Amino acid sequence: MLDDSHPSRSGIVALENELLVRDFIDLLNDGAIAEMRDFLHPDVTYRAASADIVVGCDAVLAIVRQFLDAFEHVHFRVQSVGLAERIVLVQHHLHVQLPGEDVHRLDSFAKFELDGYRIIHWQQVHG
Repeated sequence: MLDDSHPSRSGIVALENELLVRDFIDLLNDGAIAEMRDFLHPDVTYRAASADIVVGCDAVLAIVRQFLDAFEHVHFRVQSVGLAERIVLVQHHLHVQLPGEDVHRLDSFAKFELDGYRIIHWQQVHG
């Protein structure tokens, strides 16, 4: 990984952060909770829409597990990405299916802030 302290490298750092977030979303789609830990800062915060803020890697992974377990099918499909050195904004379609129901598509937006190539803040909004 590159040293992100040099201003001329900020574009490369932003692209590396995008790739990390895309890999994280792939793990989310695969339900690979254990592997997701490597992408999260120990003091990560997570907030979904109007919910309370969840703090800490273990607590965030527990929320992710609860979310995945609530549905028969969950898949995030990235539509677009916006970058600013430490911030990755993602617009995606969230496909979810409850047992016995059809798949529903929700428009979803996420903001990831990275620190040292780990996600330190994650905010999620579903429409």
